[in-house]
Formats: sequence, C-alpha cells, structure tokens
Amino acid sequence: MKLRVTATDFSEDGLTIMTPSDRRFDSELSSLLKVNEPELTRLIELAKPFCVFVRNETDLSVVGCSLEWNVLRTDGTILSKGQPYLTPGILTGLQPIDRAMIGRTELINPHSSAFVSLDPEVKQFFDAMTKSETFRLFA
Repeated sequence: MKLRVTATDFSEDGLTIMTPSDRRFDSELSSLLKVNEPELTRLIELAKPFCVFVRNETDLSVVGCSLEWNVLRTDGTILSKGQPYLTPGILTGLQPIDRAMIGRTELINPHSSAFVSLDPEVKQFFDAMTKSETFRLFA
C-alpha cells in the first residue's frame, strides 16, 4: 500500500506543516528524540504515515489550531476527522506554577514545532516521552 500525504498550511504566515515525505520531518523527529527510546521510535515508524509536525516560524506563540484529516479509503470514500488543539491559559494571564514549565505551556512556542498524529494516543505518548521530565525519570 502506497500512502501519499499532502498538506495545506499557512506558510505565508509562518506556520508550516511537515509531512513524513518532507525531508525536514526526520530531522525534526531526531532533534526531539534526545535519548535512545526504542518503544517511541518503533511507534513513530508504524504511525508515521499519519503524523505531521506543525512548525511555528514566528516570534509569537500559537495557542490553538485545528487540523482536518481527510483519508481516502480504498473504496473511494473519504473519512474526515477534525482535531482541534487549544491551550488558552496564556490568553487569560495564567502562569505555570512550576517554574520548569515556563515557556512550555503554549501549544507551539515561537520558532519550534509540535508533533501531531491522527491517533491522539500516539501524540500523547510522544509528548510524554519528549516533553515530560518526570516521565523520562521513571520510564
């Protein structure tokens, strides 16, 4: 089965989507996998056709976005699934209690990327393995 992923982004506004066929995808993935994490690496390889990075090249934080996944089935029908993400705390003036979380509470920080998967559990596991210091200590 050959999979093809296409993306429409807002590159003129500094927001781009890196699909698995984008040469930057593996580089972005490697930069986030700082230690040898065989379980995560295997999971990403299996889920890769349904994963993207959303890159924020601006000086502003992204606090919300919505991705629309359209999967063409073998029978020609399209399965559509929307995925909204929102971290509005910064808009209401909330600050992290834990100082280690300062600059990590936005959905996508300036000049950084966010990993997104069609399968929310893959994203949750990826984020836990790459962002959580506590999870890394006990994993």
